[in-house]
Formats: sequence, C-alpha cells, structure tokens
Amino acid sequence: MRRLIQRKFALFLMLLSMGCSQIKDQFTTDSDPVFGSKEYAVSLVAGINARWFKQPKKFSLEGDNGEVPKHFFFDVNPDISMEKKTLNFVVSTPQGSPYAYEIDLVSGQHFMNHEYCETSDAWDIFQAKVEKPPYTIAIVPRVFDQLGEPQKIIVFGSEKYYQENFKTNFFDGRIIGGFIEQVCQKGACLEQNQWNSRLVLIAVEPNNDKFSKVNNIDELKTIVDWPEVKAFAENGHGQNQIGQKFYPSLKMGPIIDTSTAMSFMRSNSIFFTVKKLTQMRNSCYTLYDHLWKHLGTDSQLETQFKAAKSKIEIAKIEKLSRKDPNTFFFQRLINLFKKYEKDIKTCTKYIYSGNIHEDKERFWFFAYLRLFSMAHEEGYTYSCQRDVWITNPYTLNGKRAIPLKDEFKGCTAHKIDKAFSQAVNLLKTLKRNNVKSYRFIDYDRGALGTHNKLYSWVPVSNRRYECSKAKDYSYTSPIFPQDIRWKNRSIKNVKSSRIFY
Repeated sequence: MRRLIQRKFALFLMLLSMGCSQIKDQFTTDSDPVFGSKEYAVSLVAGINARWFKQPKKFSLEGDNGEVPKHFFFDVNPDISMEKKTLNFVVSTPQGSPYAYEIDLVSGQHFMNHEYCETSDAWDIFQAKVEKPPYTIAIVPRVFDQLGEPQKIIVFGSEKYYQENFKTNFFDGRIIGGFIEQVCQKGACLEQNQWNSRLVLIAVEPNNDKFSKVNNIDELKTIVDWPEVKAFAENGHGQNQIGQKFYPSLKMGPIIDTSTAMSFMRSNSIFFTVKKLTQMRNSCYTLYDHLWKHLGTDSQLETQFKAAKSKIEIAKIEKLSRKDPNTFFFQRLINLFKKYEKDIKTCTKYIYSGNIHEDKERFWFFAYLRLFSMAHEEGYTYSCQRDVWITNPYTLNGKRAIPLKDEFKGCTAHKIDKAFSQAVNLLKTLKRNNVKSYRFIDYDRGALGTHNKLYSWVPVSNRRYECSKAKDYSYTSPIFPQDIRWKNRSIKNVKSSRIFY
C-alpha cells in the first residue's frame, strides 16, 4: 500500500509541476473563463459547451463530418461550494442501467464497459443478488482523488431523469456525506494494510421531492434500501479472480458526514483550474511536437543510408554514423524516452496527442508511444537480450529493479521495432491472466456501444464477474485494430547489430 501511495503521490507532483493545483488553494468557481456553461443554476440540467477540442485542429478529436465533441471531464466546471454543500458532476452510469459505462479521460467520451449481471455478495452478508446500480454513478469534473482517479460520487434521484440526459449534460448535486471505499487491487487481500482507500461522495438530486428533506446518510437510509446499496457498492464492479475462485475487490468503509467529506476532499484531492489546465495542455502539445520533429522523420544520415546503392557507400555513411549518437530512430527514441519519460506518461494519459484526420501516420505513432509508455508504467520493460517484455518490479526501497538509466541495454534498431510490435501481445497476456490491461477504442461499436468516437486507449480492469464473463465487453473486445501495424524503422542492408548503451 505504501508503495502505491508513493507512486500516486509522484503522479500528483507531476501534475502539479505541469499545471494543476490543490483544491485548498482554489476551491471555489474559477475566475477564468469556464469551458462549461455557468448558467446551469436556472435549470436542473445543463448542456455542455464543447470547447476543449475547438483549437488547435491538429490536436482535436473530430467526427467524420468535422464536428467537435464535448469533453465530459475538462469541459465542465466543478463549481464546488463549501457553504451550500453543492457541486457539479458528470454521470458515467445512471441508476438502473443494465450497462456499465465509463468516461475516458483523454477523449472525454463515454464508452460501454460491460453488461451487468446478477452477482452474489462476496462477503456473504447480503442474501439476495445485485445486478443494476441502485444509484447513479458519477465523477466530479477536473478533480482527482487520493488514488489518482477522478473523484467518484454516487447520486440518489430520479432514475429516468439521469438515464435520459447523462450522455449530453452535466448536473448539480447536494452532498449529504460520503464513505471510504477500500480497494483490493488484486488477489485476496487478507491483511488490512493490503487495502487502499479513497473517498466516495454521496449526493442527492436537488429539488427532487423524495430527497428534498434528506440532509445526511442516516436520513437517506430511511427511504432507500441501504443493504442493497452497500451490497452493490461492494460487488457491482466485479471481483478479483484467482483460478476459479472469486474474492472481494471492494468494501464500504466508514461512513462520514457532509462537512468531513467536503473538508477531506478539499485537503486531499487535486483540482484543475482552467488556467492551470490550459498550461498543462499547451506544455503537452509542445512536447508532442518536439517528439514528432525528432522521431517522425529520418535523420540526414538515415536518408543517405536509404539512398545508398553500394556497400562502399553504406560503409562510408556508417563510419560517419558512429560519431552521431542520434543517427538512428531507435537511438533518438531511447534518448528522448529516458529524458521525458515522466512527461510522456502524464501527457499521453490525459491529453489528446493528435487528430487522425490531419495526419494518420503521426496519430498511430503516438498511439504506439502511449502503448509503450503504458507497458512501462505498469511495471514492464523490454529485454533486448531475451526479445520479450519482462516484469520490472519495485524493490524494497521503492525503486524499480531495473532503473530507467539501465533499461534498453543491448538494443538494436530491430529490437526496438520488436518491442513496439510485441507490446500488443503483452496486453493480451495480461488480460488473459486477469491482470490490469488496456484496449484501444476507435468507435465504441456494437449493439451495446455508445457509438462515440474515442480513438484512445482505455483501461481493462482485472476485476471479473463470476455470473457471466461473456457479458464483460471490455474482456471480449479486441485489444487493438487488426489492420494497424507498427511501422518498422530499422534500415535494411545496414548493420542493425549496433548496440545501444
């Protein structure tokens, strides 16, 4: 647990250095122009003004007809009020939905994750089975919690109201308390220190007659089936699987009152102001352009290698290349990755890297770079000696067994090409072994999909449903488009036995 907290704290430091601030510094509405509508108060529901992807076009997510979608995390102002105990939220999955949806942070779009099915209580307390969520599941825009995830909030209100509007609007809610959600990342967490904790807020729909007089969770328990609420919170998101056995992955910890919940979020969460968010986005755009400038085209010597027609010419150019440590793509890639590894991880995790309609080659290069970075972030490194991705675990001192400076030793141009092309197979293996993985979504297709365009990597949870694996869409969906391949950058007829040290 301590190691995870250290990793997430490091993430927070990166985000802070790139332009976000703690909520305790700016907890009220931004004084800067807001991406989302500020007139929401006149109505129970407000449309989202699509601003995030408006400019510049080369970094935009566009539909086939050039339309720009709303970004459900960055286009909405959280508008948190400590005095009124209110805030804005965007819905991922509405109450009563047969399908679980998520919101991708890079594209800002909803996507279908899995279909719910009847699930038994892994804790053997709630006797009936749970299936559809008895509350609306949402996140607070532009706020990250203690585990580096969007701030989660569950909302009680009109089931139909949220079902009809959640894919187009944001909402305001009144906070009545919260609870500590305890998370077992994998396996069977038998010791208390194996569980990680995060705050989950509980809110009610304003002006809803049923909940208008509810001011705390004790009052909420008198009008909802609280045992069912607790059972779904602990089982509705799946369980950890080891072999044929399933173990609890979540449990509802202590219930906390409204003031404590709001104060805890204020002191321990990360809040993106418009100004700081824009600074981070622009920094990432600059980084993307810099990487593409050095990795998107051949160097002068690489161009000469490709044009050479004799072994004598190649030998002369190869002699010159020994004096330039950035002659070959694989050299530039490794040098730049080591220099900007943290920034690449942060940027590709939150900021869209390019418009596929503007430059397909550039777009797919960054899709692979994100894949390369994800594998690295999840604790894997490519062994050029063994020609395979291997684990690179944390040691007792909190550092990776193979430090970044020592990675990629013995690598050649051909080996780095294999690292990129085999990274998709790594994700397939992780998913098959019930380890956290990722999948790439172009369009969220299928009868159950949202039909949104994402062109983005989304996580595949290691949690599984004992009741029906076949209904887990994230598990059965392809990892990556089958018609897309890594563009090899090694040069034929050139000694690719050049070792990178």
